Amino acid sequence: MNDLNSNALIIDAEAKTSLSESAKWANVLSIVGFVLIALFAIVILSTAFAGSGGLIRGLSINEIGVLIGPLLVLGFFIYPTIKLYKYGKHAKNSVVSASSSELTKAFENLKSLVRFLAIVILLFLVFYAIHSIRMIISNSY
Repeated sequence: MNDLNSNALIIDAEAKTSLSESAKWANVLSIVGFVLIALFAIVILSTAFAGSGGLIRGLSINEIGVLIGPLLVLGFFIYPTIKLYKYGKHAKNSVVSASSSELTKAFENLKSLVRFLAIVILLFLVFYAIHSIRMIISNSY
């Protein structure tokens, strides 16, 4: 029998509850992430301008470097926080409206978040391995 609904995914009450719960926690974590990003940005900018005498004198090249580095690192955290927020928003909407398109959007954002985290972890491991090899080589001579 060739039934179009035979491949349909059925989401039962327990799965809806789990999805709703994960959406709530994703929203909490993303809001905390946005607040922390804003606070760290304020601290970075206030530290940079407090030590330089403010915008009146301007910033030296060293001060600009000290300012750009932490802001780049901070910017690095914006992408996963946005993806987490979008996952929570679409997951909540999918449960409330029983919309498969909202569920698809939620899982697309979750996929992007997990892919980003996997790439970051792999890059960290590669850099750690390179650093370890360099340490071993430098200690052997």
